[in-house]
Amino acid sequence: AGSKRGMRVLGFAEKRLDPAQYPKDYAFDAQNVNFPIGEPEGEYQAACELAKANNDAAPSDRCMQKLCYLGMMALIDPPRPQVPDAVKRCKGAGIKVIMVTGDHPETAKAISKKVGIIWGETSDDIADRNEANGLTKGMPGWEDPDFAPAIV
Repeated sequence: AGSKRGMRVLGFAEKRLDPAQYPKDYAFDAQNVNFPIGEPEGEYQAACELAKANNDAAPSDRCMQKLCYLGMMALIDPPRPQVPDAVKRCKGAGIKVIMVTGDHPETAKAISKKVGIIWGETSDDIADRNEANGLTKGMPGWEDPDFAPAIV
């Protein structure tokens, strides 16, 4: 729900590490994960197969040790105040404005609506409305999402 409002949602988990297995000088390796991250067994097996195929070291099975979920937090990183006006001026000058981001698609969509990059409904908006109203293709009132004025 937070991503639809332009928020970044972070999840938090913890695992108490045994000092005997993880002494103060333990070399944590984020590339070849050698510490608990709660990796599902299937993904671990796939990572092992990929490592073997590439003649790389297999990840440690320690990565499959479960973590304790603590909770989530949502935060907003609002666009700079001058962005909506800059977008409007670019569009007025005939410049096509796009946004490239690593954000979750729902977060990116919400932010691009706030700053005026998206000016109308997207195909997702129309599909969601169809679904909320119990409408399927061919029924009166159904709208084709392919004709959405905005593209995400």
